[in-house]
Amino acid sequence: MYCAVEKRPSSRIVKPVGLNIRTSSRIVQPVGLKIRTSSRIEQPVGLNIRTSSRIVQSVGLKIRTSSGILQPVGLNIRTSSRIMQTLGLNIRTSSRIVQPVGLNIRTSSRILQPVGLNIRTSSRIMQPVGLNIRMSGRILQPVGLNIRMSSGILQPVGFNIRMSSGIVQPVGLNIRTSSRIMQPVGLNNRTSSRILQPVVMNIRTSGRNVQSIEILYNTYKYEICNA
Repeated sequence: MYCAVEKRPSSRIVKPVGLNIRTSSRIVQPVGLKIRTSSRIEQPVGLNIRTSSRIVQSVGLKIRTSSGILQPVGLNIRTSSRIMQTLGLNIRTSSRIVQPVGLNIRTSSRILQPVGLNIRTSSRIMQPVGLNIRMSGRILQPVGLNIRMSSGILQPVGFNIRMSSGIVQPVGLNIRTSSRIMQPVGLNNRTSSRILQPVVMNIRTSGRNVQSIEILYNTYKYEICNA
């Protein structure tokens, strides 16, 4: 079961406490979640992923890989031409719009309607109570966040992203897309040659199970209770 979800909205730009992802030649050192794959630096109040030339200025998590700007109240990932206006996390890489009550990632043709985070890049629909990312043929049914891009199934109690063959054991979210292993107490995405050591999550793109506990954003705090 879930504990209460605490929403902490803020209106100014701060350096939050979360996630650093570096896929370019410079180093992002915020106190929050920042992904920089271009030449500028993002200063949001939450999670920002920028792979294009503009800057995302949100009150949560924004990922922009196209030419426009996302203006949500939560987490938005846009890799297409439209704008997501949700109350949580939306990732759209197709032509339709995801309208969930939480976090939705849609890279296929159907629409996810979960109570949490759903990522679907295959042909089936996820109906979890938390965050589910499915990029292969099976369905994840966790109590938290699961991302599966390989052939196995993740069953954690928190936020897990698995894309390759090793095991991630953080206290949050781990992303690893290179040859070294990130071991922070936060979120690390490494697609370059250096290692990030921030304070919140780890996403690992390798292939066994991730066993984590909670997801922390600056504007949202999801506490997963194992009943």
